Amino acid sequence: MIVSRPLAIASSLILATCGDSGTSADTSTPDADVTNGEVQSDVDAETSPLCCPIAAEPSCDCFEVGGSGDNGCYAICDAIPVGWTRTIDENGCPIWTGGEPGSCLPHLDAEVSDDTETSDDTSTPDTSDTTPGDTPDGDVGPPPEDPLGLRFTLSGSVQIVETYSSGAGEPVGSWIFVDLRDAPLPLPYLARAEDDACKVWTLSDTPCDPSCEPGQLCDATGTCRDYPSSVTAGQLLFEGLATSITAHPTELGGYTFIPEPPADLFAAGAAITVAAEGSASHDRFTAGVTGVADLAIEGTGLVELVDGQPTTLTWAPAGDDSIVEVVLQLGWHGAPATGVIVCRAPDSAGEIVISPDVIAPFPYFTFGLFQVPSWIERLTRTLIPTDGGPLEITASSRVNLGVTHSP
Repeated sequence: MIVSRPLAIASSLILATCGDSGTSADTSTPDADVTNGEVQSDVDAETSPLCCPIAAEPSCDCFEVGGSGDNGCYAICDAIPVGWTRTIDENGCPIWTGGEPGSCLPHLDAEVSDDTETSDDTSTPDTSDTTPGDTPDGDVGPPPEDPLGLRFTLSGSVQIVETYSSGAGEPVGSWIFVDLRDAPLPLPYLARAEDDACKVWTLSDTPCDPSCEPGQLCDATGTCRDYPSSVTAGQLLFEGLATSITAHPTELGGYTFIPEPPADLFAAGAAITVAAEGSASHDRFTAGVTGVADLAIEGTGLVELVDGQPTTLTWAPAGDDSIVEVVLQLGWHGAPATGVIVCRAPDSAGEIVISPDVIAPFPYFTFGLFQVPSWIERLTRTLIPTDGGPLEITASSRVNLGVTHSP
């Protein structure tokens, strides 16, 4: 395909020629007002180039770049629709510049989106061109520095969960959890040890003196921190599930879901999109994740940690690009867990081994009522940056676990 001029994008992008204005290459600035790529008043066609059509927003569907007709008119047909900046070229024509090179095919390994575009527009985003792992309102950036500690830095999460029973051999329930805040929760934990797959945190023993006021939590440094405020991002639309689901914000800051999620919520490989219309307290966003296969684990679901001995959790790999994460917590429901172990491995590994070094600092615990939850899950994840911290979007198949620790 012949291109009359290079654009400032990677050579891997496919450029489609939209047309040729046939006008002069004179680069004098036109005296016309230009809006959305259309000339609004007469322009001297012999001395001024006409402006090319320009897309309202970048997309995966050959969006028109705009710019001056004397240089040719193009559409970008193979670029992630993020990172583009709308500006004016040397001839006064609107043009999209910059952009993220790549493909609109699923990016299942994308860990984080960066530079999310903010907007006062609260209309529901168009999700027709969204693919798993793409975030049309942000660039794809590097993974977090500490993926095992990610849960302690989140400003919120949108979790799309199927609960799987190895005993029943099928999903036994599902739910969608939306928790949005203006900042991460105060961190009362200190990291104690880690190995190749796992990391352990326990509550800090540095007290807050004087004691914290209501609405505050004592962090790991012995400082009272305010709890962040709950926010909503307007109405959320979930597509790509067994049925389309809309989440409606409530007056108390939570969400109600219509219809209620079915037990078998999504299929393996499903392209799931979440589109938030935005609100005064949270920017709009659109993100995609991929449905995962049901996770079945060996054993009864009781993880028995013993000092000096490694503990191995195994599963049958699904043959996709998902990951498996384990969260083990000890403590009583309604209070912060006294200890947390987080493990992470590619689904293809088929196992996670928790080393004795990670087990040793974990508090001792046998059995008790109302224990804080623990689980293992196969998942895909997309992160969206916000002013308060990363927002997590996940789709997972989860098996609930029990955990004990003895000398």
